[in-house]
This record gives sequence, structure tokens and C-alpha cells, in this order.
Amino acid sequence: MSIENLKSEHRSEPQNPLIADVLYKRKVLESWGRGIGLMINECKRVELPEPEFHTNGNFVWVIFRYANQVSDQVSDQVSDQVSDQVKSLLSIIGQETLLVTEIMERLSLNHRTYFRKHYLNPALQAELIAPKYPKPNHPKQRYYLTEKGKAIKLTSD
Repeated sequence: MSIENLKSEHRSEPQNPLIADVLYKRKVLESWGRGIGLMINECKRVELPEPEFHTNGNFVWVIFRYANQVSDQVSDQVSDQVSDQVKSLLSIIGQETLLVTEIMERLSLNHRTYFRKHYLNPALQAELIAPKYPKPNHPKQRYYLTEKGKAIKLTSD
């Protein structure tokens, strides 16, 4: 089936009707043949570019794009709300991906609880930094700046 046919109304044939029936009964699926249209409409609703659909004849995959730039107005507003501690954390991380111990050492901090309360957690909650691993207590956990964090760092430099 071509991508254009997938974007228009079409009859959908599940590869495994048994699994499809279970998903429908559990209300994970609302009906067949609407998924692509729903994805396109949801992207339009939140003002994202239309997703890209690709197929090799057997499989379909979708690429979602997002705006990776924070507007100057938004970054200025957020920058005004960010504490000096968080700004110094952003400055320390920069373009690197660092361990908590490395960040604390560069900030000359010894007290981990204080660091988490005044530096790390506010930056995570504001989505200015992100963890490399989804598990918070991962033994090799490192942190890096998000696009939003990079924009804040640039406006405060």
C-alpha cells in the first residue's frame, strides 16, 4: 500500500486478528484504519509538522519532527525565573554530559542533598537538563542540557 493510500481512508487488515481483538476490547484501539489520520490531526493540533510516513512494502514507520528552538521571548521569561544556582549548573554542564560528582566538584559543593534540592531537581523539573538513562539511580547516570537549557544558557552568558 502506498503512503498516499495510507493517508486517505482505507480498509485496515490486522496482521494478527487475535491480538487486534484483545487491544480493541481493552480500549487501546478505538477502531481500525484511523491511526494515521489521528497522528496527522494531533500534530496539526499542537502545531507540529506533519509526520513523515515511510514504507518498504512490509512495514510502515513514522518520523515525528518537533521544533527544537525555544523562542527568544519564552527563553527570556524562563531565564528570569531560573535561580542563580540553576544558571551556574547550566554553565558548568555546557556541551558536556556529566556525572553528579563531576558537576558537584566543578561547583565546589560537598553536600549532595543540598545540591539535589537547589541545583539538580529544579533544573530537571524545568526541563533544562535531562538524564542520560531513564533510571534515576543508574550507576553511570549523567546529565546534559536540553534544547531549552541550551537556550537559557545562551541568554544568560
